[in-house]
Amino acid sequence: MIVMLDCGIRVGELVNLRVENIDLRSGYINTPAEIAKSRTFRQMPISSKTIKLLKEIVSIVKDTDTNYLFLSAYGNKLDTNQVIHSFSKYRKGAKIKVKCTPHVFRHTFAVNFIKDNGDVFTLQRILGHSTLEMTRRFNL
Repeated sequence: MIVMLDCGIRVGELVNLRVENIDLRSGYINTPAEIAKSRTFRQMPISSKTIKLLKEIVSIVKDTDTNYLFLSAYGNKLDTNQVIHSFSKYRKGAKIKVKCTPHVFRHTFAVNFIKDNGDVFTLQRILGHSTLEMTRRFNL
């Protein structure tokens, strides 16, 4: 959830991230074309707090047979439906009444990016939208 809020990655891209897609030194998540919805490579900046958390995850994943970054409790690669189900479970557990989905987190990232004086063209690149019109659909 933190990664999604920090960089606006799509849930389908998140579950397919591998350790080598994370550049902890430069502070970027690299989304290869083969896992990106748009089928184009892109880089998403991440905060120092997220880098710290990802370092912990990488150190755990290194001891497994898989190279995927996010794993289930059984050590298998997560799938999109598992993440969506977890969002629903956590929303209910926290007694949150409003919609709380991976896409809402992506939207929240976009709104916060603009509120923090980010420009819409950079946001378009980070989100991986092919047109500015698509980025504007986030009601910024």
